[in-house]
Amino acid sequence: MKLSLKEPLAPRYIYVNPKTNVIHLLMPIMSGTDIGLDNTCKSVYSLQEFFGLLDADKPHAASRILEDYKEALAFDIKYLPDSKEKALKERRLLQIDMYLSMLKHVQKEKLVTEPLKQVFPNYPAPLESLMQADDANLYSVILRPREQDVQLRTTAISPVFSAHHDDLVNGQVVHKDSLLYETLSSRYAGLVFTPKSKEGLIARVLSKLAGSPVDFEHIRALLTQETHAYLGIEVSFDQTQGGPYVRSVPVNQAYLDEELVLGVEHPGTHRDYTEALLEYCAPNLFDVIEDSPFYTVDNQEGLSLLTQFFLAELNIACREEEITGANLGQVLEAHVDLTSNLAKSVKQALAHRASVEEALIDYINQHQNEFQLTSPIPQERIATLKESFKSHYNTIKDSPHFDEFMLLSKKEGLFVAHQGCIATHFAHFMKTDFFNDTLEESTQAFLQNAQQDFETVDKPDNIIPHKNEHIHADMNEVELDLSKMDDHALQALYEDINSYQDPNLKEALLAQLKQERPDFKPQIDAKQFLQHVAYGQQIEAEVLLKKAPQLAQELLRANNIPFTDYSGRTFTCTAYEYAWWAKDSHMQRMLEKYIKQDEETRPLILERVKAIEELVPPPAAGGFFAPAKPRGLHYTT
Repeated sequence: MKLSLKEPLAPRYIYVNPKTNVIHLLMPIMSGTDIGLDNTCKSVYSLQEFFGLLDADKPHAASRILEDYKEALAFDIKYLPDSKEKALKERRLLQIDMYLSMLKHVQKEKLVTEPLKQVFPNYPAPLESLMQADDANLYSVILRPREQDVQLRTTAISPVFSAHHDDLVNGQVVHKDSLLYETLSSRYAGLVFTPKSKEGLIARVLSKLAGSPVDFEHIRALLTQETHAYLGIEVSFDQTQGGPYVRSVPVNQAYLDEELVLGVEHPGTHRDYTEALLEYCAPNLFDVIEDSPFYTVDNQEGLSLLTQFFLAELNIACREEEITGANLGQVLEAHVDLTSNLAKSVKQALAHRASVEEALIDYINQHQNEFQLTSPIPQERIATLKESFKSHYNTIKDSPHFDEFMLLSKKEGLFVAHQGCIATHFAHFMKTDFFNDTLEESTQAFLQNAQQDFETVDKPDNIIPHKNEHIHADMNEVELDLSKMDDHALQALYEDINSYQDPNLKEALLAQLKQERPDFKPQIDAKQFLQHVAYGQQIEAEVLLKKAPQLAQELLRANNIPFTDYSGRTFTCTAYEYAWWAKDSHMQRMLEKYIKQDEETRPLILERVKAIEELVPPPAAGGFFAPAKPRGLHYTT
């Protein structure tokens, strides 16, 4: 039998260095890769999940993930012959035990758990100290929207860029006026701007066709001309858009008339042909238009937030280029004219459909002294800056709150991206001053080794691979000789096969076990099954039925094993009889799914239920006219 190895390739929070076999436990700070998706009230959600503080997400707690990983390693080690792979897994198992021990220690520390359990949870102090460290590569920005959320979480980091924002201090809201927000809002008031869209392009074409006869070729020529004028790109409307499985074909009026069922009775209109040419020749035109985010908003609030967000990105770029240590938001909050003229430069760029980003960069460069820049923003950085701004904005544009964001730098530091989260190494967290006096020397040495090894991990742009592809590169299954296994070993193998999550794999392996060792009869715990039914534990009962599909019917027919319910009554009957008698309809429905699958079980259970419902005469003391009652189930107390 070939048994698949169980160690997962992409376990949550876990990365294995392929060069050294060192395990790294990565603690998520928030969801997102280069910009955090959880902000304000949801900022600490990922961390609460990691420490198992969310009841609904206990399976995603780091301790549970590590326990599952430990079980998978133990499984593989149990069946692998002595080999290099087995030795590597044994070393990984020791490391998992170390991490589990530390997690159990930390989860008892109120310093860590109490801030995360509050009504308005906060980051624990050890994590805040990492965020404030010199080698922290995580930036915080605070914007000012019209509707503010005062539950800010990133204030632990001194923000690179910040507008004045209301705050929550000792449960009280502290209001702060924002010159930046008020100036941008007033300057942008009344600005009429319609984002580019398919409807906008169609409207341009139709306005120029108004009053003219329907001429297909004229419509096509005008659409081509207006597309270039509106979007600045050349698009051909002569062919349908082809694909991997669809051939591109020429488009003319006859082709579209046939497709749209147009003719003498239903002649095509200007709109029919304009929309059809776009749909058939360039269906994804507006999905691929590379446009600035500034040309995708149509209201003063959106434009104000975009301006602040781009200035925040620009501030980060200047900080990384080491040309300023200033907070540009605070500079603008202190200077009315500087802020007013900045808004004016944005409006002028929009009026001329010019690059708003470059207009803002030019404005900052022209006022180097006011913004405390030691040199102009480098020309070679501008393209990257615009691209990151656009990418980040597209990521967070649907965020319910626009008050604060965290951004991960591409420079190396304490934070990385892993499996869709911004994270830090658990060793960094444990090596803060808060835990120094509570950790044994062996644990300290383990953490230091993990930190040193992590520096050797390949992490381009601070992204850690989310899969450990190398784990099963040389061996992903082990071959077992079942003929040499005794009943005890076969029973253990049977139990292990049933622990596979993949039902198809489990079924195939159980069939193979039965084929290769027809003499083996697996032991089933019918008493445990009946006990689950009596306790109303439907999920647990069904797990046993699924665990042994070929023995499920034996469990359902078992009727001579005593079991006790919560009231202390002892029964000797089938599981379905008890569920029927107890009127546990949910349990009945679940059991019926499996009873229906077998021709022998079905009539047996039916007869036994009929016996329960059989009417029996009342005792003589009940009187001549007393009604007959169902026999029911016999039990002892």
